[in-house]
Amino acid sequence: MARVFLRLSVLLVALTFSWEAMAHNLILEAYPFGGEIAGEAFFSDGVLVGEATIEVLDLDGRVLSEVITDQSGSFSYTPDGSGTLSFRLDAGAGHVAEASVEVPDAAGTMTTNVETTVSAATGPDSDMAAALDGLVAREISGLQAQIEDYQARNDFLNVVAAIGILAGVIGFGLFGLGYRIAGAAPRHRGRDTDR
Repeated sequence: MARVFLRLSVLLVALTFSWEAMAHNLILEAYPFGGEIAGEAFFSDGVLVGEATIEVLDLDGRVLSEVITDQSGSFSYTPDGSGTLSFRLDAGAGHVAEASVEVPDAAGTMTTNVETTVSAATGPDSDMAAALDGLVAREISGLQAQIEDYQARNDFLNVVAAIGILAGVIGFGLFGLGYRIAGAAPRHRGRDTDR
């Protein structure tokens, strides 16, 4: 019985430490904004990553430049040309995050995961609507990625919690079974003298 309790205690401690480690993931976001790349760095528990160095890499993994986040974890970078850039942050203690961004070409076109519709109207209002649609599309694609990351983490945490609850229920069941077996066993007070 003591072994079962010891094993459950070890399991509970291991789950506690793994839960804390998973609740502290590094998140790095980057997205085109006007002629710049804007972004932010933070941990999944809401702690901002200020005064951190972010490497700007090309497709071949060469470091093109470095940017430093401000106190609120935000940064901006002005690219020299078009193409795909990767932003990499190593916050220490195994916390590394990367974000890739497709830099618009000189005409200002870019690829996103979100389809937008722009009305066929002409004039200054249609240009403003098109610009707003582009900004909204970029923001929505970033939010979609955040939601998918959150759902993936949340699903895994739910599985871990369910395993912990199941282990607790099994432990209590085994404890009760052991108590019943110990209570039902005949008690010998001395030597058997009937022989």
